[in-house]
Amino acid sequence: MTTATIPFPAPAPWRRWLSTAAWVLGLGGMAAILLLHIESVQAARGIHGGFGFLFQPSGFRISESLLNVTPDDPYWMSIAAGLVNTLTVALVAIPLATALGIGLGLLGLSSHPLAARCAALVIAPLRNTPVLLQLFVWYGLLLRLPDLRQAWSPLPSVLLSNRGLALPAVHGWLPYAALGLAALALGWRARRRWGKPALYGALAVALLGWTLLPPLQLDLPVKRGLGLQGGWQPSIEFAALTLGLVVFHAAYIADIVRAAVRAVPVGLVEAGQALGLAPRHVLRLVIAPYAARVALPPYANQCLALVKNSTLAIAIGYQELMAVINTAITQTGLALEGIALAVAVYLTLALALGGGLSAWNARHTRHGPGDTHGARLGDRAQPLAGAGETQPWRRRLVSVAFTVALAAAGWALLDWAVVRGVWLGDPAACANAAGACWAAVGENLPLLVFGTMAEADRGPALAACAALLAG
Repeated sequence: MTTATIPFPAPAPWRRWLSTAAWVLGLGGMAAILLLHIESVQAARGIHGGFGFLFQPSGFRISESLLNVTPDDPYWMSIAAGLVNTLTVALVAIPLATALGIGLGLLGLSSHPLAARCAALVIAPLRNTPVLLQLFVWYGLLLRLPDLRQAWSPLPSVLLSNRGLALPAVHGWLPYAALGLAALALGWRARRRWGKPALYGALAVALLGWTLLPPLQLDLPVKRGLGLQGGWQPSIEFAALTLGLVVFHAAYIADIVRAAVRAVPVGLVEAGQALGLAPRHVLRLVIAPYAARVALPPYANQCLALVKNSTLAIAIGYQELMAVINTAITQTGLALEGIALAVAVYLTLALALGGGLSAWNARHTRHGPGDTHGARLGDRAQPLAGAGETQPWRRRLVSVAFTVALAAAGWALLDWAVVRGVWLGDPAACANAAGACWAAVGENLPLLVFGTMAEADRGPALAACAALLAG
């Protein structure tokens, strides 16, 4: 018995955007009506609002930005400089957090128990402590770096001190990058129609175009007097913010990677092994593509969260978008306009980033998830045990390396917290201490435990807490 289906014509591509355009126009119209009503109410009360302040001189300086902004420039240029700072943090932190998260996630899936436990030991504290607290910790640690005269140089022409990071800068790279991306995009689309020669031809055209562009200029940081000249010199605040966001969100991305790999059907892996694929090819051609499709939606959420968490930079003195808008609100008193502008900018960033990742997700899932039945790799005791076995001597070498690393980290923590820690005396005794200052903790213990509570109320508060814990 056969069933007949009625073929319906596919909707035109432009019809798919009608609902989106209708929602955008409707919400935009509602927002415009609301703003006009608020402006009329303000005008009736003698409050001169509106967004005309954007074209007035800002009167404050942006200490660090890729845009050269002076106090005589209008507010919109200062806000644009803050937006560039936010985008710079996002463009640097998202790839680093992704790479670190993938590494930690694969380490947590390792068949070596010591490696998996070390990954869990790193991920758990990072996930369960507030990101603002981590920013303060990284900022305090970076401020303890040596001064510029004794700057640490981990790589040639790379200097790290308590004044920030100095890196080599490449001038004139933007035309090269634009030409390369355009050639890669066009070549990739041509490859689907004419094969790999079209892609190679597009790359050859890009190489030819690069030869016609002006040469790149490498600018190296050099010590001059009491400061540095040349190169790219991000501040210590930028480094602390980037490092804190990278480490915090890498812990979440690691769990996303681990869960995505564990969600791969065992049948697909066994099919790849039955075809005679090597373990590394099973990992690259079977596990990685399926896990990437599973991990992409939660990974997109982490990218959006990283952009939004960059607003915490105001706590450590980095002038990103929200900090600049807060300064403008303080100077002009136009809180409603400033908050509306911040909402519009962050909503636009979220929609652009989320829409791009959503389109990518829809493109890679248009053929369906494949095998959705049966056991998953997470049902195995060691999900990646069959994808890459290691020799006994390699397992012993990994064990020795992790044992030495854990011992070194444990001794460094013990030396800082106990051996060189200051236990007695006033907080001033910790000024020249090289270890933990437990004396300051003891001095401020009532404030840390009870806050500003009156001394007469502390006894009943302790009794109430003890009763709650007992219950």
